[in-house]
Amino acid sequence: IRTASGGTLNFPYVNETAVAGARIAEGVSDVVSDVTFYNKQLDAYTYTSKVVKVSYELLNDSAYNLDAFIQGLLAERIGRILNTELTTGTGTAQPNGIATATSAGKTATATNAITRDEIVDLVHSVDRAYRNGPNTAFMMHDSTLAALKKLTVGSADDRALFVPDLQNGTLGFIDGYPIVINNDVAELTDGVSSKVMFFGDWSKYYIRIVQDFELRRLVERFADERCVGFFGFLRADGELIDTLAVKHLALAAS
Repeated sequence: IRTASGGTLNFPYVNETAVAGARIAEGVSDVVSDVTFYNKQLDAYTYTSKVVKVSYELLNDSAYNLDAFIQGLLAERIGRILNTELTTGTGTAQPNGIATATSAGKTATATNAITRDEIVDLVHSVDRAYRNGPNTAFMMHDSTLAALKKLTVGSADDRALFVPDLQNGTLGFIDGYPIVINNDVAELTDGVSSKVMFFGDWSKYYIRIVQDFELRRLVERFADERCVGFFGFLRADGELIDTLAVKHLALAAS
């Protein structure tokens, strides 16, 4: 969600997964079935790339567009910190990261491994209303995917749980669902209670960006050093608007 200013955004959401309409007879008054509204809000936290100093000599002697190169480098710095906080942020003076915002769909029996059955339980802990959309996927660390590639369907069935996508070049599938790699998600080696896998409808996790990434050129600040400073900044926030849409699989607590 892109906004022109950084004021607080309020988003209503409801839980209607268990509510259905009704058949009604001719001439009969309808019944009242009110909706319970909840509220989530998105703020605008400022992220900086930190300042990079570049000498006059390098700027003058460069044979290519150094400003554009630095802009890309600084944008990547902000992308890294933003990805971390959208994953593990506490929700207090920073985004509510997915690891904080989600509830447990399944807890593993081991402190350093997960099983095929536990993955199935995670999938079915998410209401079917969120399981079949175009944005439904698994999210995990790359090392966790490597471990899953070694699992079989189980119960004397040696077929691999992981199905590679040899035609389209994507990461592949588990039970028909695509996989997203996020190396800010905990690994299987991170120990007790680590949230190592997420599953659900990712369209319900909102990322708010205020305007666009901005690059600033500090010409005078480092003039006595014959340098120019560059820094970039971005205002953003993230929140899981519907907490039923995505859940996590955590390792055992002991």
